[in-house]
Amino acid sequence: MGSESLVAALVAKDSVIGLIESKELCNTDEDQFSKKITKYDVNDAFELKDHWGNPIAYFHCKHYTRKQKYLAMPKATRALEEQMVEAMKDPVTKGYYNANSFQLISAGPDGRFGTEDDIANFDIH
Repeated sequence: MGSESLVAALVAKDSVIGLIESKELCNTDEDQFSKKITKYDVNDAFELKDHWGNPIAYFHCKHYTRKQKYLAMPKATRALEEQMVEAMKDPVTKGYYNANSFQLISAGPDGRFGTEDDIANFDIH
């Protein structure tokens, strides 16, 4: 998954980047890598976490056409649910935002991806 791959790359055993603090990580799907690939003492496949405790979706521009599954906890139900997430497109140009780089997308305060309160690393129109 995108966010897990991003965290694994940032804190790989041979990475020059330091560790990401645990308060910035979650593992809502509780999965693990089969072997130790990060600097952490556990094999958890961590995702970046937003302010509300849900994973932040990460899309590299090469994978914008691929949908991703994330487990998030909507505010309304307070129960983990599987949500499909897509890279976001500009409604005017119909092209992907950050077409040549990456997208980070938070489900926002309501905990649901694809709603008006989503937060991203670009201006959503």
